Amino acid sequence: MTKLTTNTFNDYLESTVKSDHSVADRCQTMLVFGHEHYKKSGDSRYFASMMNANFRASRRDAFRAYIVAHTNLKCVKDSEDETKLKFVKDPKSANKTRTIALPKNKETGATITWYEFTKETIQVDFDIDARIKALINQAKTAIEDKTRKIKGTRAHIKDQVKALEALAAAS
Repeated sequence: MTKLTTNTFNDYLESTVKSDHSVADRCQTMLVFGHEHYKKSGDSRYFASMMNANFRASRRDAFRAYIVAHTNLKCVKDSEDETKLKFVKDPKSANKTRTIALPKNKETGATITWYEFTKETIQVDFDIDARIKALINQAKTAIEDKTRKIKGTRAHIKDQVKALEALAAAS
């Protein structure tokens, strides 16, 4: 381990910060490459390679969240080697009907990097699937609540809920 002094501490700190930024930017480059490869071929091997590399757990968790939020994949243990992780298509993914794209900052248009990403940074103007699910839940609650005044009959609303559920299942 390096022996620090009061004279070398600030230089050491600056060097460490630069090194950390360099690693973070290299990881972003690899994630973008993996993303583009997945979009073209459906092959998620580069994502799996990053998850199985010897990164700190906090970095791996951030990679996983970033990949899952911007693809239709989920991370699972590899059935052939349980010490490894892999990505497979997630049939429940919210992204299954959307274009698989890296997130963009609305003001600048720049790609949001994995280390700046939080679920709150995903900027979706309108998610029809989420709206349909919310409408189904509201209608079911209204049907069950006998004290609630509703327009139309409960039987009519039940029929409409069935139609919405069929629509949601199709998307």
